[in-house]
Amino acid sequence: MTDQQIISRRKAIQLNRRIRSIEQAVANKKIRTAFAECEAKTNTAVIEVFKKNNSLDRKIEKRPGINYFLTAFSFLQPSLSDRLMEWRSHSYDKEKQYIEFFTRFIYPYPVPEALLLAAVMPKMYYIGNDGTQHKSLDHDLVQLCRKWLCDIITKESFYTKNKEYFTKREAHFFLNSKIKYCDVRSVIYMFFEAKCKARRLPDSLCRIISKVFTIKFDGYFNHCIVTSFLDLIARHKDYPINKDRLADICDFFLSEIIKYNESNDKSAPFSCSGRTITSVISLANEWHWQVQWENAARAGLKKNQIKLEYWQGMLINNFRYENTKCVWTINQLCSVNALINEGRTMKHCVASYANQCSKGLSAIFHVSGYRKEDKSLIFSSATVELKVASRTIVQIRGKYNAPVDTVTLNLIRKWAQNNNLKMST
Repeated sequence: MTDQQIISRRKAIQLNRRIRSIEQAVANKKIRTAFAECEAKTNTAVIEVFKKNNSLDRKIEKRPGINYFLTAFSFLQPSLSDRLMEWRSHSYDKEKQYIEFFTRFIYPYPVPEALLLAAVMPKMYYIGNDGTQHKSLDHDLVQLCRKWLCDIITKESFYTKNKEYFTKREAHFFLNSKIKYCDVRSVIYMFFEAKCKARRLPDSLCRIISKVFTIKFDGYFNHCIVTSFLDLIARHKDYPINKDRLADICDFFLSEIIKYNESNDKSAPFSCSGRTITSVISLANEWHWQVQWENAARAGLKKNQIKLEYWQGMLINNFRYENTKCVWTINQLCSVNALINEGRTMKHCVASYANQCSKGLSAIFHVSGYRKEDKSLIFSSATVELKVASRTIVQIRGKYNAPVDTVTLNLIRKWAQNNNLKMST
C-alpha cells in the first residue's frame, strides 16, 4: 500500500469519527431537550397541586372543622353525635367561631364574651429553645378562666363556688359584663369593673379604676390589700382622682403587697380601715420620696446631692426618626434626676434603676416624639432598659408599665438594628 493510500485511509477514519461524534452530540441534545421539557411539565403540575393544596389549607384555617373546636373546648368535655361531626362555622372570624360553637353545642345561654374567649384563645404552653414545654405567663389566669366557665355551665350557683372572689352583687355584675375581648387580661378588667359597680361608683371612675388596676395589680387582683384600697375609694367616691394620681398610689400599694408576701412572720397586711384618702395619698408620696432617697444612697449620694449625680452611660448616639406626620427621638437618661422625672412622667418606678445605671450594669432610654403640625404637643411613648454587658434590650414599658403600641415597637427595633443591639423575647 502506497503512502498516498495510507494518508487517504487515515483521513477517511478521522472523518467518520467526526461524523459519529456530531451525531452523538445531536442525539444527546435531543435527549436533554426532551428531559427539560418533561421536567418543566412536571414542575408546572407540581406547582399547580401545591397552589390547590395551599388554597384548600387557607380555607380550612379560616373555617376549621368541629374537631378543632372539640380540642379547644376539651376541658368542658363536650359530647357530639356522629351526624354533627361535619359541622363547620358560618363565620370566618375566629372569635365568632368559638362563640358559635359554644352556644350551639355546649351552653345555649349568654356568658361573658371576654371570659369565654380568654378560656380558649390564649396559649397555655410554649416550646423553649431547649425543646421542652414551659408554662406561659398567662397559664394560671387561663386556668382560672376555665374554672369560672365550667362553674357557669354546671347551672349551679356561681357565687357559691367562688365566694373567695366575689360577693353576690359582684358576681351578678361579672356574669352580665359586656366587655369586649382584647386579651386574657380583659377578664381582670371585668373583675375590677364588677367590684366597682357593686360599690356603686360612677361610671367614669369605674373605667379609670378598672384600667389602672388591671395594669398595676395584674398578678394580685384578688389580694386583700387591693380590696381594702377599693373599699377606701368607695368611701370617698366624691374625691377628685385621676389616672396619674391613682397610678402613683397603686405603686405604693404594690410595694405593700410585695412586702407582705415576702415577710416570713406573716403579720397583718396593710389595711385602709380607719384611714382617709388624703392620709393614704400622703403615705404614697412619702414612699415615693423614700424610694428616691434610697436610690440616691445606693449611688453614694446625700439627699442634697440627688440632682448632681451623673454617669457616662453607653456610647450610643441619640436617635431621631422622621416621617410625614411625626418626629421621634430616643435619648439616654444619665442622671438620677432624669430617672426621677422619667418615673413621674411615665408613672412607673424607673428611678429604682439608678444604682444599676451608675454601676454601668443597665442603661435607660426615653422614647418621645411630636407631631409636625404642633411641635409643642410632645408625647412620651416608652421607657427602654438595656443591659450594657450583652447589649440586649430587656424591657420596653409604656405609661403605667403598659405594653407599647406597634408603631413605637417598630421604631425601637429600627433603633436597635442601627446600633447592633439585641432584643430579648
